[in-house]
Amino acid sequence: MAYFWTTMDNRGKNVTIKEGGHYEAIDRDSSSPSVKMSNGIIPSSDIPELCVSGSPEASLFAKIQSAQRDGQYHIYKTDETPDIKLEGSLDFDEIEEHRYNMDKRDSVNLRFFKSVKIPMYVVSDIQDAYEYAGQNQVNYRYAREIKSHLRGLLNGKNYPPDALKKAKIEEFEDFANHYGVEMAKRLYGEIPDGYED
Repeated sequence: MAYFWTTMDNRGKNVTIKEGGHYEAIDRDSSSPSVKMSNGIIPSSDIPELCVSGSPEASLFAKIQSAQRDGQYHIYKTDETPDIKLEGSLDFDEIEEHRYNMDKRDSVNLRFFKSVKIPMYVVSDIQDAYEYAGQNQVNYRYAREIKSHLRGLLNGKNYPPDALKKAKIEEFEDFANHYGVEMAKRLYGEIPDGYED
């Protein structure tokens, strides 16, 4: 299986990464690795790690979310198996996060996969996906819609400026069906274009 890592720096055809960063601390002793929490706070890991994703669109989504800017993004891939797969909390499922423990290895070797130019409205969509979710969470419906369009972008299609239109209508509709249209309007501020009672 291939794993993907994205950067805004063009690093050429091949990249060797020898050092990692410090991300959310993970309880590695449990049968299903999960985020360590302390009084509602997620501490940083004391282990240097390299984070990768299970698909190019998830890796691109993750990097855009952390960089928060438009521009050229460069995706690299590797067949080296990560040490841990994260799922079930925060945004791990949507960014398909896997990590390499850099204390246990000399390096991770990656090769160039693809470059893509990201316009500002993609960044705004990703900001919306995090804004309309709980703390340290991502709106899964928005994230999946965005990733679908990023996959299309990677395959030569255009990312539509109204990429979240369908997801926003579905979300409003779900809320309106459960709590009523007036309550949905109070929460969302307006009825999205395309919504039908």
